[in-house]
Amino acid sequence: MSDYLWDRSGAVDPDIEALEQRLEPLAFHPQQHPLNLPRRRRRFSRPATIAAVALAASVIAIAGLGALHSWRLSWPTDRAWSVSSGGSLEIGSPWRVDDAPATVEIARLGVLDAKPGTQLELNTTGPTHHRLTLSRGEIDVRVWAPPGRVEVHTPAGDVIDLGCIFSLSVDEAGAAHLTVHTGWVNLVNTHGNSFIPSGASASMTAGREPQVPVYDDAADTFKRAVRALELNAELVDSPSIRTLTQQARPRDAITLLLLSSIDGLDRDTRTALLETASKLQPAPTPDAVQRIVNGDAQLFWQWYDSLPLPPLKNWWVNWRDVFPR
Repeated sequence: MSDYLWDRSGAVDPDIEALEQRLEPLAFHPQQHPLNLPRRRRRFSRPATIAAVALAASVIAIAGLGALHSWRLSWPTDRAWSVSSGGSLEIGSPWRVDDAPATVEIARLGVLDAKPGTQLELNTTGPTHHRLTLSRGEIDVRVWAPPGRVEVHTPAGDVIDLGCIFSLSVDEAGAAHLTVHTGWVNLVNTHGNSFIPSGASASMTAGREPQVPVYDDAADTFKRAVRALELNAELVDSPSIRTLTQQARPRDAITLLLLSSIDGLDRDTRTALLETASKLQPAPTPDAVQRIVNGDAQLFWQWYDSLPLPPLKNWWVNWRDVFPR
């Protein structure tokens, strides 16, 4: 075989020459078709890529939540609230729930469930404050919003939501009865006010200061003794005082502290209540009881603030309140 096939030396093989001529159109000419390889792209490490994506997603989520929260809190002035049964709750128009329960949207902040026989009226509504009147009946309110956005007026006084879930009723005599399920509610009238924490109840009438909070799981005898002392501090008997001092639990210290400050209480009863409270929740100083009995209001509130209670303004920790129970 000729070496021409391998290195084009030697005699030309006619068959090879013929084959070359046939394949010539398919020959590759580098000068006519330069080979351009793509530049190598920069590669990111997997952890860095994941971190960048997570950061971007977090920024978008935070911005979205902020916009949603701002939208929830905003509400046009005097716009009516929608009612589940159809129609709406208009400003200044009394509304009565007749045969079946009804649900009212509280702007964009929550809902109000009203039982049959309930009489309501929307007084004001707007970007920062909503006020309605409950003349009679029973409502369950679920609100997730900054303190003081929603206020319910009753014949006995005002019920101010501090970001929570609560049940409120007004009886035929005009007395308001409140039970707080989450957060805090403030009862206010011309005689004073009372902050009611989650799990506690209190009532309010127009003629006297709102009741102190009493936890719903307290013994019935303890509850009756508290209300008897509030109703007539001067005529309370010794057995009632013993019930209060013997049946109080650590969480009832708030009740005993507030009860010790009501008007008309004699010095001995006040001292007994404070001493019991000091055994349940430590007082700020060893001589706190005597100093408070002698009128040291600052020390009293220092003690109150030290109780293991959730802060009044931490409404946002009750984020589950935004969802139906």
